[in-house]
Amino acid sequence: MQRSLLVDRLRDSWRPARAPDRRGVFTPIAAVCLFAVLGFVALGVDLGLISLTRARMQFATDAAALAAVHELADVVAEGEDPGALDAEMAARARAMAVKVAGMNETFVDGDLDVRLGRRVYDGDLGRYRIQWGSAPYNVVEVAARKENPNTSAPDGQMPAFFSRIFGLTGHSFRVSSIAYTEPRDLVLVLDYSASMNDDSEFPAFNRLGEAEVTENQLEIYDALGLSDGLLPDEPERVTLHGVPEDTRRRIPHITFTPGPWGGRVTSTADIDRLWVLDSSGRWTQHSNVGKSHTFSTSGYRVEEVRVLSWRNDRDFGEYGERIVFNTANTLKGLGLDGVNYPFPGGSWAEFFWFMEHTNTAYAAGQLMEYGKPGLVSYILAYHPSHAATPTLWRAPAQPFHAMKEGVSQLTEYLGSLGYGDHLGLVSYDTTARWETRVNDPAAGMVADVTGDPITMDYAAIDTIQRHRQAGYYQSTTGLGDGVKEAQRMLAEHGRYGARPTILVMTDGNANVSPSGFSLPGDWDWDELTDFDGDGAADYTTNDRHKQYAFYHAREAINEGATVHTLSVGAGADGALMNAMGYAGNGVHIDVPGGNSSEDNEELLREAFRKIAARVPPPRLMLDRDAD
Repeated sequence: MQRSLLVDRLRDSWRPARAPDRRGVFTPIAAVCLFAVLGFVALGVDLGLISLTRARMQFATDAAALAAVHELADVVAEGEDPGALDAEMAARARAMAVKVAGMNETFVDGDLDVRLGRRVYDGDLGRYRIQWGSAPYNVVEVAARKENPNTSAPDGQMPAFFSRIFGLTGHSFRVSSIAYTEPRDLVLVLDYSASMNDDSEFPAFNRLGEAEVTENQLEIYDALGLSDGLLPDEPERVTLHGVPEDTRRRIPHITFTPGPWGGRVTSTADIDRLWVLDSSGRWTQHSNVGKSHTFSTSGYRVEEVRVLSWRNDRDFGEYGERIVFNTANTLKGLGLDGVNYPFPGGSWAEFFWFMEHTNTAYAAGQLMEYGKPGLVSYILAYHPSHAATPTLWRAPAQPFHAMKEGVSQLTEYLGSLGYGDHLGLVSYDTTARWETRVNDPAAGMVADVTGDPITMDYAAIDTIQRHRQAGYYQSTTGLGDGVKEAQRMLAEHGRYGARPTILVMTDGNANVSPSGFSLPGDWDWDELTDFDGDGAADYTTNDRHKQYAFYHAREAINEGATVHTLSVGAGADGALMNAMGYAGNGVHIDVPGGNSSEDNEELLREAFRKIAARVPPPRLMLDRDAD
């Protein structure tokens, strides 16, 4: 009994004490926690609304900034002088930004929320920066604000909703977007083949008219620096002279004027007999023809004449005086005896042959006639290279001269535009090369961009190209090599952050490519030249030379280049150039044939200006690399 009592006491001593009564304590704690949770929920809801509103506004400012920069490009494309367009550019860009933002239900104040500037490359910093307020404008920032305490205003704060429990009546924030036009690394790929002289040669009579071409030929003659009295302006036949008249010895003065398939002989005394040797080796005799006689040789050139007149047989033999139609006598007849041919390439003998034997001279109506127009056509056809005719670069040979005028227009335009574009020059004929220097101090033509072939020194590029002539190096048309060299120049000297751009110009057809060239196995015309979107190619070619040109255009395109094309004249391959421009996301401009030289120059100046104004599409600035 005692043990049981002891056990009960020990059990009671180990039993825990009863907890105090805590009922009702959780209610105030739960209320405090619930209030905090509701506050966070309210704030979260408002923050979510803010985030959605900011995103909507950001989308609106992105669109507005892009549209504003696109408007700048439109103003540039429409205007003649970009340097005179600053006010119009600013007004139209602001108006466009306001319009596009409003279309996205976002308020933008054109005066307060839109600013314009100029994005330039800082060589010292090694990056681009923005000069706000500086023209010419190529960058636009568009801001949208929710900062006005008046929440009912267009730029009013976003009203607070659940967060009013914290005493907030609205939320302030601001978003902005910057869009800009990329500068270009623009490489000109120009046709220096000899065909770029075609509009100044005899065959152009049929296309452009004899008077137009002849006037141009006379301008070229003067530009070559030749003596005015060297040859007549109007082509003339040569008159070969015999010995002077000697009345004492009864020797007459005889002349022979060769013509196509015949000629004319005169004497100061009656002609008793006339013998004519033609190029077939046949002699014909004419008797008692008076003091003048015109004869025909039935399609053969006259080689010499023998004239028996008065008593000249006592000095010259029974056949009378002999006059031979050869280079020496032609030189004497034209007053060129002892006058050296004026250029390293060519000769008087070859010039005479050109005028006496070629279908070119015949078709021009100047066979066996000699004058300034003929000499110019001979030089352009046979000796257009710089080595042969060093001063030809000075001459307005067409359409090459028109192209040079167009490039000069482009360089002036880029300088006036002031968008930081850099310019390079590649020429092509049979092969292609980078054009980086000229050194002719006597002519005041000195420039060298060898160390920086894609340069902002537009004047240097203009100087180099103006000191060139069609056929400067060689004569054929290696269009593919020209594009290839442009691609290499961009790869080796293009700038980070600049849009690689190629402008290809030609007046003919590609006719040079490596032997054995073929398109790669993955070539897909449907992908490259489906102009109308029907899934089928709208241009294909089996011509290897054209394929080679298109292949290198595609290689440049795959490396991010924009390709513009310009075809000049009826002989240009407009279909190929159009397809290359389409594939390269560029433009193709065709300057048709049959224009006067003056019209051609104006059309090419306008074509180059249009392409210069074709600035790249606007881009959003993702990293704010501005001052």
